[in-house]
Amino acid sequence: MKAPLPGKRQYALRLLIFPGIPLLLIFIAYQYFFYPPNFERFLVNQMRARTGADLALDVHRSSLLYGFDITDVRMLRRSDGEPLFEANRVHLSWFLPSVLVGHVGIRELHLKDPVLYLTERDGIWNWSSIFPSREKPEDEPERDIPERIDLPAGLALRVYANLRIENFALKYTSYRTEENGNVKTNHANIENVNLQLGAITRTFDSIPLDVSLLNLFDTFIVALNPHWPINVDTGSDPIIKGKLRS
Repeated sequence: MKAPLPGKRQYALRLLIFPGIPLLLIFIAYQYFFYPPNFERFLVNQMRARTGADLALDVHRSSLLYGFDITDVRMLRRSDGEPLFEANRVHLSWFLPSVLVGHVGIRELHLKDPVLYLTERDGIWNWSSIFPSREKPEDEPERDIPERIDLPAGLALRVYANLRIENFALKYTSYRTEENGNVKTNHANIENVNLQLGAITRTFDSIPLDVSLLNLFDTFIVALNPHWPINVDTGSDPIIKGKLRS
């Protein structure tokens, strides 16, 4: 049996090395970016650079293929440290390779003990100072909109989703300055909200951008507090004397 020629051997080696080097670099970059401490730092820096809020969290798992697992999430207004959002756990799970067989979806989006804070001070909301204001675009001429628009999906897909919100709470507080300069405070708290939502669509190859989108759903299940009631508390707090700080 003749030994392979040196030229052919080098050519075969190049075919292995040249594609392998870019793939290796992509793999190293992926591992570096989605390494939990690095991904956590990225989220914190992006929140600080793009909004007026600070974000604190603990990333346990970050994967483009399988999802994310984050605990101890806290979002605070940078100007005064006022809480905006909290959650003990945010778990987002999917399996991206299933796209190859036409299945796309979220296996589970689980929010445990999320708390949303809404504060209004003389008509100004706490969230309005978080995002930079944008100039309103000039009025554009009206355009004819077709009766039906279908967005091509590119391949036959079937979408599924599973959303679970455990012990959600909404805390609303309103401060209003009266004519005499005193501040009247009202509050409304909604607690112990538990929501389970599941959806599965039929197989489709285009997405209609109108109400016929609902026809894509084959199964849709919603359960809101099936075992215990929602707690609601409203009322007025004592009047505060002094100026209101926004």
